[in-house]
Amino acid sequence: MFQDTSFFAMARTGIMENGKKYPLILTIDEVRKIRSAIGYDSLKLAGNVNIVEAGDLVIVPDAPRLILRPRKFLSTILMIRRKYGFKSLIYAQGIADPYLLPSLVYAGVSVFDDLYPRMDALNGIAYGPLGKYATETDSTEQNLRFTGEIVGDLARAISDGTLREVVEKFVMSSKSSELLRILEKEYYAETEETFPARTPQIRANLVDSLSRPDLVRYRDYVTNRYMKPQSKTVALLIPCSARKPYSSSRSHRSLIERLGALRKFTHEIIITSPVGVVPRELEETYPPRFYDVPVTGNWYEDEKVMIGNMLSTYFSRNRYDHIIALVKEDLNFISDFLPNGSDLISGRIDRTEDLDKLVKKLDEFAPQRPVSHDERMERMSAIARYQFGDWIGNYIENFRIIRSYNQYMFTENGEPRLVYNEPKGSFSIHKSFAGAFIKEGKFVVSIEDFKPTSNVYAIGVVDATRDVRPEGEVVVSHSGEPRGTGIAKMPMEAMIQLEKGVAVKMR
Repeated sequence: MFQDTSFFAMARTGIMENGKKYPLILTIDEVRKIRSAIGYDSLKLAGNVNIVEAGDLVIVPDAPRLILRPRKFLSTILMIRRKYGFKSLIYAQGIADPYLLPSLVYAGVSVFDDLYPRMDALNGIAYGPLGKYATETDSTEQNLRFTGEIVGDLARAISDGTLREVVEKFVMSSKSSELLRILEKEYYAETEETFPARTPQIRANLVDSLSRPDLVRYRDYVTNRYMKPQSKTVALLIPCSARKPYSSSRSHRSLIERLGALRKFTHEIIITSPVGVVPRELEETYPPRFYDVPVTGNWYEDEKVMIGNMLSTYFSRNRYDHIIALVKEDLNFISDFLPNGSDLISGRIDRTEDLDKLVKKLDEFAPQRPVSHDERMERMSAIARYQFGDWIGNYIENFRIIRSYNQYMFTENGEPRLVYNEPKGSFSIHKSFAGAFIKEGKFVVSIEDFKPTSNVYAIGVVDATRDVRPEGEVVVSHSGEPRGTGIAKMPMEAMIQLEKGVAVKMR
């Protein structure tokens, strides 16, 4: 038996019944014991790939052959995951290359053995922080120690929510990069369903960061579902800033102060990578407020295509009286994706002469009678719609916003409904509003008939809606009756299939 303690996408960490923590590297003696116990009577999966069931393990003996073709390897791992779900751990034999381990663990493999590092040592290869190198000394112990340290680092990264960054740091070979790209392109649905709703920070150091599921989720929402505030009649495209939220930076403050009353009808839209297009009212949420990226002034072609596609689709759905862009030369490429008649001012948002040009142009499109609106309500409503879906807008129409105990919250008839957590840039669901989520069938974890205390364990979970994501807000219910709210700690399928581990941390 085993018990998971943390998840990150398809990766997991926990404790086996012998007290060992996974991901783990089996020793030669442990491999021999497994072979002796099961006799390796194989069963076949589609594609002529042999696997072996060994208690809680599903073994892939052909892994050394399969890994030579990363696409075939991943198809095998995903077939196993679909067949066995989270009830078994996947053991890939003979491929514990420490520089491939991050991508392999991210893909859902939890158990390896020490045959690969031992073979490398026999062939005069040693491991170090910057890669493999030739040596004339026996590197067996060095290789085993290094591989063990990598596995330990991966377990910690799963627990603290930084595994995606670790995977990118270890893209030291074309095979590692190939595994990551195939996984997130061809198996995006499986990866997204298990990827956390949020992580502590997004450190986007590679172009590969563009395919992170949390970034793709955000871009999909803004591109295909987000609707601009009705009060905004002119779109203003501007660059991002290193400081987050953008409006706290010196350059954005200069712009905001200069625009003054013009902001009532001007919709500020920030252009950035790897996030893409950020309407001002979403700048404080995840991921726009929580990413860091090297700034060079040069844009990769993949980034240009991503931003261009977002802009083209966004403006086909959201119509403005006029569109203006005030950007530096490195962002001039966006002009190819803007509707005909748009104005592009090449300059800086913190330079007086460029701001004067912008204000003069905006004055031309000032409405005769500005639409009355509540900026705070627009911003909070936009964040709630992004976090939970557009369905929640029907409820928000009847809410008020108040500030209590230094927190903004939506209220109805004096009762709190959604409480804004400013450090997280997201809303917490108040227990008084749980019934609405149950009625709509959104973000619900159904449990047996008991009253949750601090945690809901997987053994007590009956079902969960497909929109539940690890680290996301959920409502806990029994037969349609609210039993509380909290944060999901497992992927949706894991909390249904498993009998151990914390499924929901209650509020």
